[in-house]
Amino acid sequence: MNIFIIPSWYPSHENTLNGVFILEQTSALATLYPGINFGISLWGQNDERYLLHANQPLRALKKLMASHHRKGKKRKDNLVEFFSPAYSYTSRINRGNIAGKIKACENNLQEFERLFGKADVIHAHVTYPAGHIAAQLSARHSIPYVLTEHMTPFPQKYHLQKPGVLKPGLTRALNQADRVIAVSRALKKRILTFGISNAVEVIPNFIDRGMFQSSPKASQPVFTFVTVCGLHLAKGLEEMLQAIKMVISEDENFAFIIVGDGPHKARLKKLSQALSLSQYVRFEGFQSRERIPGFYAKADAHILVSSNESFGVVYIEAMASGIPSIAHAVGGPLDILNEDTGVFVESLDPRLIADKMLWMKKNHHKFDRRKIMARYEQKFSPAAVAPKIVEMYRSILPGSQTRPNKS
Repeated sequence: MNIFIIPSWYPSHENTLNGVFILEQTSALATLYPGINFGISLWGQNDERYLLHANQPLRALKKLMASHHRKGKKRKDNLVEFFSPAYSYTSRINRGNIAGKIKACENNLQEFERLFGKADVIHAHVTYPAGHIAAQLSARHSIPYVLTEHMTPFPQKYHLQKPGVLKPGLTRALNQADRVIAVSRALKKRILTFGISNAVEVIPNFIDRGMFQSSPKASQPVFTFVTVCGLHLAKGLEEMLQAIKMVISEDENFAFIIVGDGPHKARLKKLSQALSLSQYVRFEGFQSRERIPGFYAKADAHILVSSNESFGVVYIEAMASGIPSIAHAVGGPLDILNEDTGVFVESLDPRLIADKMLWMKKNHHKFDRRKIMARYEQKFSPAAVAPKIVEMYRSILPGSQTRPNKS
């Protein structure tokens, strides 16, 4: 079986974590199923060399004048990245060069089929642009396609034709797919509010626990929380900092590690200083994927109280590390955490968040590291999730008895 992957997001030199879970999951699938060939189609997703910013005209001109070559990268015998360059720019001009991205993926598909033979399934990650591109290639080449949606929030405002109505390209991509996958029940429910006629299934994300460390931690007087995320206000970080101020007014034996970078880093550090939290809160900034597991290993518990998450890979990273989480009771975390792996706050009221932090320190002994890791293994490991994805691929092959009828 030959699977052609089209990701809307993918790691680049400048943005090494964007879409990294797509690379890691595809790599895990290729390892578990050496008889299946995977090709990943790249045109310059998240790569600054191919992003033309309207407010940087001279830099954009230099990028346009630079020479770029098609190239690929062999990651395993059955996993190869194919690259054909296409620029990205504002959707107000030529629809953001979607035609160029379709052409790039068409070139990559030809190279994939030259190496491995006819593609059996196209798997697009995120409705736009990948799902739209997959729909085009599927129609041209009679290849069934799967669309997995990960987006938070779904949809972005620029994906709407008007309030409550998706742009036609997104609607077609969702309705014409042979399978539509949401990574959580909350995301499935959200997708269906837009009048999608297709069925939507739920298959969660997964991670390989190999890079994460889980070992019993010696009792220590300072209780340490870790937060790993992009520094955006939607991650509930201002409310978390306000809650920390309340916590240390009652118990100073806390430490908080915040790992990540983002547009609101300066604002959040300024708030931390204004609240006199420098002694308790450490901003670690951007960290490589290889170093992130070490921060979980130093922590007693994990906290991320986002206003919304379509899934929340960090919660299963915490699970794989054997530590419990605190999450906001909305979206993807409702599918991930249970009484054995964490607790929820019902709102982003700083007082409620502070109370849960204090509760976690007092009740941390009630969480069994083995039960936390067992939940990961049963629900979010490659062994638990990968067979569902492969079976879904097989179900849409020509001749399959479970192949859906496309209108």
